[in-house]
Amino acid sequence: MTPMPTTPAVFRGTEAVADGLVNASDLRGPRFVRLFRNVYATRWAPRTHELRCRAVALFAHPASVITGASAATLRGVPLAGPDDPVDLLVPSTNRLCPVDGLTVRVARVAQADSTPWHDIRLASPQRLLHDLLRTPPLPQAVSAADACLRAGLTTLDELRRFVSSRHDHGCTRARRALDLIDPRAASPRESELRVLLNLEGLHPTPRMVVRDGERPVATVALGFEQERVAVVVIDEPGPEDRHHLNLLTMAGWQVVLVLPDTTAADALARTHYAVRRTDHVEHVTWGRFAGPPTHTPRTQDPISPLAQPVPSGPRTASRRWSSRTRR
Repeated sequence: MTPMPTTPAVFRGTEAVADGLVNASDLRGPRFVRLFRNVYATRWAPRTHELRCRAVALFAHPASVITGASAATLRGVPLAGPDDPVDLLVPSTNRLCPVDGLTVRVARVAQADSTPWHDIRLASPQRLLHDLLRTPPLPQAVSAADACLRAGLTTLDELRRFVSSRHDHGCTRARRALDLIDPRAASPRESELRVLLNLEGLHPTPRMVVRDGERPVATVALGFEQERVAVVVIDEPGPEDRHHLNLLTMAGWQVVLVLPDTTAADALARTHYAVRRTDHVEHVTWGRFAGPPTHTPRTQDPISPLAQPVPSGPRTASRRWSSRTRR
């Protein structure tokens, strides 16, 4: 049976059969996709996280609250993808059995901390951020909070007041994460790297403007002004990146380059190396950027995440020559 035009994008199978919109065999055919038990979506409906949340709203208890990354996505901050599980808070009197595609917590949510949404409830910005911050791992939790504050869901002061008033499970973890939030970060990778550096005892300035005297040179993801180290995060390398890197090195700054394929551990180790070291070397291999910078001062060394700095050729050759002479 061909589905009628009134068939909703997401629906309960038993109700659609009872209303005569489809029959049981149609639900097993190619026209529909099963999302949860007895919950289906039409094949042509766009696969989004909001669609999954609407599917949950069809069978969850009316007092259930969508929270965390799911609530942030519904409020305009895309933290959850189409296939990510839905974060749901349920009252203790209406527990759910384990369901694939759902992350369920038992909690009591005050009426003021949520708003109605499709027959269930949606967490307020402060509540959803509190639930994000108390969920490990810490770097990803802080990164999500940075994105929500950057999008204007709430302010840091309002979030501090809300978190300080909480005494439920995970409140200590949330308060610890709260001290690491900084909405100036422009991307999740910048946020996560900043958190890892702070946990290692290094405290960079996000989105720092590097100056050569009074002249602005570039805005870098993370900067150490005293050590003159700039962490440059490049999500999509382009031809203008080489020019910016040259300007930084000409201004006397060391550069830690974080490319799309750079792991967090690698970026952390190379930033440590750049900040801690006291002497500079003259040569570096630039990985995907062919050749060293054209105007690099002899006393500076930009650092690539793809290669370790090594002594320059002439210096190495002179040492070998001296050893042969001594023999």
